[in-house]
Amino acid sequence: MNPYVVVTGADEFVGGCLIEHLKRHKTSVVGIVGPTVNEELVVGASAVFHMSSPQVADPEIDLREMMHHTFSNSKALFDLCQKSLTPFFYTTSAVVYGDKKNNIEKPEFESPLTPYARAKLLFDTYVRCFLDVSESQIVGVRLFNVYGPGEQKLDKPSLIHKFYKQAKEDKVVRPFSGSQAVFRDYIYIDDVIEVIAHLYSKKSPSGIYNCGTGTCVTSNEIIRNLKRYMIFKEEVINFPEELKATYQKYTRAVDSRLLQTGYAREFVNLSEGMDKYISYLKKAEKDI
Repeated sequence: MNPYVVVTGADEFVGGCLIEHLKRHKTSVVGIVGPTVNEELVVGASAVFHMSSPQVADPEIDLREMMHHTFSNSKALFDLCQKSLTPFFYTTSAVVYGDKKNNIEKPEFESPLTPYARAKLLFDTYVRCFLDVSESQIVGVRLFNVYGPGEQKLDKPSLIHKFYKQAKEDKVVRPFSGSQAVFRDYIYIDDVIEVIAHLYSKKSPSGIYNCGTGTCVTSNEIIRNLKRYMIFKEEVINFPEELKATYQKYTRAVDSRLLQTGYAREFVNLSEGMDKYISYLKKAEKDI
């Protein structure tokens, strides 16, 4: 049998886009819906890309349930890869930084605020125990605020998609009060896939790598860009009480570790990314 890679989360946002990229580059792919893979597939794979992740980062979700979906399933697959010396790539999340301003891939800068974030960090911490001793490559890709074609599959898509939908359906965009003080690092999905492909093809050193643009913006900038394509009103709404204790106010990737691997591709900025994304959404609507 020809060499192949395994991708979990084949029907999800990042997993689906990664499979499309790999196939375009003539890589044989076994796509798995969900997080579990049988041992025989892992043993025969040239790499496993664990892209499956719970879609809802809801602070109300039971911690035990979140640990099962986010930690236990990931640990079982990781352990299989370690046993068979199969390179293991997985997505982690910038939610682990919590309210920290310096988003650097080190424990002292990590402060999770939700069960989802704590489960993500627990798996990162487990993986870190193997980074210096593993005989096979281990790479965690720490995603910031990803947006672009395919995210409509998510229960909670990006703010860009949310505002677009509000403007299209209601002719009104509804930012939270105080959102001008919330800064986020938005990264276009194509850039995420390029980063993962780079770390795989270059056999980069094992470790956790930030995957963001290094630039952060407020929702006001998203709205300004959206006004280039659509006419709508703005209606500021109250910030939800249930989110106040756990809502991240600032995310911005420090990408020095990624750059040290030789990654030189320039990230798509917000204006360019929204150009691509809005064009895609409008075309998709016409094709229905």
